[in-house]
Amino acid sequence: MVVTDADHNDDGLITGIDVAEYFVINYDHDKNDVVDEAEFVRQWHNSFHDEEAFAQHIFHHLDTDDNGKLDLSDVDPLIKRADTSGDGIVQIAEFKAYLEAIYNAC
Repeated sequence: MVVTDADHNDDGLITGIDVAEYFVINYDHDKNDVVDEAEFVRQWHNSFHDEEAFAQHIFHHLDTDDNGKLDLSDVDPLIKRADTSGDGIVQIAEFKAYLEAIYNAC
């Protein structure tokens, strides 16, 4: 579900813009252009009904600079992590595999 929702224009690719719109803009409840851990955990839990501990696990993997917040500085590193083919383009299958690896590591 996350993968489908993140691909805003249904082109089969996950771009930095897709990631920013989905994980930063949609989860930023106080509209300060960052998503703190509490905002993320609350939104993830409400959207996907996962345990809060799992949502925290996801957050810490998406927070690529470990500064306790998701913001635009996390987008490029996240895209690079998910781009397993190294072609600079994140296919839906790559993004799904990336998120599944996070899920399985929990």
